Amino acid sequence: MGGRIPPQDIAMEQAILGAVILQKDAIYTAMEYLKTPDPLYKEANKLVYRACLDLAANRKPIDMLTVKNKLESSGMLEAAGGFSYIMDLTSKVASAANLAYHCEVVVQKFIQRSRIVLAQKMMDDAFDETSDPFVGIERDRKALDELVPDGEAMQEAADLVVPVLEDVEAAIRGESKSIYIGFGEIDKNYAFEPGELVLILADSGTGKTAFSWQVAKRIRKRYPRIPVIFNCLEMVGKQLVARDMASSNDLSQMRMRTGKGIGKDEIARMATMGDEYSGIYTVMCWTNESLALKVRQIRKQWSLKETDPVVVVGDNLQIMVGEKAGNREQEVASIGRGAKILAADKNVLYIMLGQVNDDSKGNRPTKKNCRESKAPGNDSDWVLVLYSPSNNGQDRYDGGESTKNTIEVILDKVRFGRPGAVVKLHMSDYGLIGDMPNDDYDTELRLPKIQPNMMIHTGEPRHSEENNSNQFDPF
Repeated sequence: MGGRIPPQDIAMEQAILGAVILQKDAIYTAMEYLKTPDPLYKEANKLVYRACLDLAANRKPIDMLTVKNKLESSGMLEAAGGFSYIMDLTSKVASAANLAYHCEVVVQKFIQRSRIVLAQKMMDDAFDETSDPFVGIERDRKALDELVPDGEAMQEAADLVVPVLEDVEAAIRGESKSIYIGFGEIDKNYAFEPGELVLILADSGTGKTAFSWQVAKRIRKRYPRIPVIFNCLEMVGKQLVARDMASSNDLSQMRMRTGKGIGKDEIARMATMGDEYSGIYTVMCWTNESLALKVRQIRKQWSLKETDPVVVVGDNLQIMVGEKAGNREQEVASIGRGAKILAADKNVLYIMLGQVNDDSKGNRPTKKNCRESKAPGNDSDWVLVLYSPSNNGQDRYDGGESTKNTIEVILDKVRFGRPGAVVKLHMSDYGLIGDMPNDDYDTELRLPKIQPNMMIHTGEPRHSEENNSNQFDPF
């Protein structure tokens, strides 16, 4: 520290210890601020306070003799300054009534010392040419946040009744903070909220990226003040836009690449699509920490408050990088856990895509079929599974209806409602996913008549609930 004395206040530390030794129950006031001896600077003071904490934990009285005996039994009495130092501490108390203030001062000095240590680490990391600066910034921010004492007050559950009712009344007025994803049959019964993690699982070729891109577009259309960050790891942003422009105009991807058969009319139609992508930002972030930086960046760019919602779509879970652990299963679990923390901490609706394993072949997948680790499904608030019956050898439903161009959205987990519903969506031959066409449109396209969009999942009962009615109730 360049010869400078680290921030400290030994007199305040001694006043705290003197009050704890002299005044009954003063230790519990001190413990609200000093949960461990670490914030104390002088080593002898740390040892004395540790002895007081141990006595309190064992519900034993705290006074000069009990503290002396505790230090003696641990062989630390001499290191703590001996019995004379303990006696001397009791003379340092000006007023036990100022104990809380003294504790606050000591904590502040500790934070200042910790900042100095952290600043040195940050500087060392900044000079490291192999260090990722963006990951480093997020790590530094987290480390700084951890220096702030946990001052969040506890709330009695009874005090939450009024805020809950206010939320309900706001929803009735159409002022809810809920986010609808823009698919009619899903929006009828389900609403998502910032702070939630939504896991969308599907087998390859089922259309999870196309589905999530439509979700992004529809959210932006309905909520102009909510930006969407689309984390593209399977393809770059330009490819995503090109694919959506093609499918929206009944063009194949190869025609877009080769230009064959595309005339002025098609070019003119696609040229008007720019507004549909306004407010969707494509990025390529391999970690949740990097995504957190993008969330901060977009809030700054849009002049949003920390409480304003942001939507993040991650494509996909199995490609991201997590904490290096003993095996890949643990790493994937850490990615899911990091996504949940990002959603909750940043007021983000985080829609994360993932793949299913081969164990689901021949059956409709569930959250248990998340490839490489089941943990992300357990951490998520929602699990939506996309399933294509026709891709899995089922040409018709039991009633004889064709499964052609049908994608099932199985609401396999709904933390705040009843799971088990299946919503059927339409996927065009060009990969565009939307609501089921109506009867007239069905006839025009010469598609087989398709049964109603909602049906009961034919698999195992969810949450041990049987559904004996003909009408599915998600609540």
